[in-house]
Amino acid sequence: MFVIFLVIPITEEERQTFTRIYADCKEICYKIALKITKNPAKAEDAIQDAFFSIIKNKTTFLSLSEERRKAYIITTVKNRARNIILAKDEALKNNLDNTDETADNFDLCDIIESEEGYNFLIKSIKSLPLLYREVFELRYINDMKNNEISEALGISQKAVSKRIIKAKLLLREIINKDVAHGYPAS
Repeated sequence: MFVIFLVIPITEEERQTFTRIYADCKEICYKIALKITKNPAKAEDAIQDAFFSIIKNKTTFLSLSEERRKAYIITTVKNRARNIILAKDEALKNNLDNTDETADNFDLCDIIESEEGYNFLIKSIKSLPLLYREVFELRYINDMKNNEISEALGISQKAVSKRIIKAKLLLREIINKDVAHGYPAS
């Protein structure tokens, strides 16, 4: 927070005001940002970005009533946290656009060579975010077609396809990370 004061010209009175506001709102802002980003470092980044933006627009912010300031801060933190998530999703989407073919070649049979491999795979699938795990399980465990999944979940077939591809990529990342750390034991 205090690094911001070095970048943006600010009076001592404004610095004290912003320091007090930050101290008053820090806990609620962190909870909100953490709920959205699900990552402590990204939550801190969202708060930092939000306060940088608020201080940059200090004239507008300081003209608000105390009650409106808190709402403004919370809205800004939410937006910054969402932007961080969107940036991550956009990076994943760009990765997806470049790797659709390799995701389609995904073969679970390569992993299941033993009971230990099977258990490792189940554990890896369970660690997928619910959004992706749900379509993955419907497709590969329940052997449903994309149009059936689309109908069952009330989403478009394109959304089903994208979620399956993301699930495959995420699962591959999880498996590769665990294998790199020696799991399952050979």
